Amino acid sequence: MGPGLAAHGPHQRIRRGTGVNSYRVTWEIDIDADDPEEAARKALGIQRDPDSTATVFGVHGDGRYAEVDTAVVEHAEPGVAIQP
Repeated sequence: MGPGLAAHGPHQRIRRGTGVNSYRVTWEIDIDADDPEEAARKALGIQRDPDSTATVFGVHGDGRYAEVDTAVVEHAEPGVAIQP
């Protein structure tokens, strides 16, 4: 990713500074399965599928929250912020 962290959504963008920042990154999905292990395996398969559209992550850090669509970020020019 380029110098800025591209994000969209109702919250402010989180921008990278010159130092290392700590973030909590979450990915949520609803899955039907027989047990927790099967649900986890299905989720992992979806996440690893290169054609998956499950590419949006919630990012918490620096007192802010952003939703980052990695499919959009991968196709953006480095340092360009993605607008909703």
